[in-house]
Amino acid sequence: MNFALGIATLLVVFFERSFKYSGVFFYGVSIYAFAKIFLAIVNISKTRGTNNYLEISYRSINLVDGTFSFFALQTALINQFSKNYTDFPLANLLTGTFTFAFALSLGIFILIKAKKEITRQ
Repeated sequence: MNFALGIATLLVVFFERSFKYSGVFFYGVSIYAFAKIFLAIVNISKTRGTNNYLEISYRSINLVDGTFSFFALQTALINQFSKNYTDFPLANLLTGTFTFAFALSLGIFILIKAKKEITRQ
């Protein structure tokens, strides 16, 4: 999944491709992105006392998907409301890098935590 996030970030930043949505669909995607991240945070908080790492990993993937939805929303907002899309490669690079690093660090954190729990048992 992180490989796909990295490729999508490179396409947006270096090849000046963005996520384009038209008309009313754009607002639906915006609502979806905010709902996705809100529900992902709620679901992550529900796994706070459990040792079921399969459930934690599913919910973490949902959180990474929510952050990628925000990345797509950010590029779509710039594309929709700016006069010159090519003036914002730094904003896209920072958001894409944050999304990539967040997914990588969350995956490594879950692997380390699961390994510690397995060796403890």
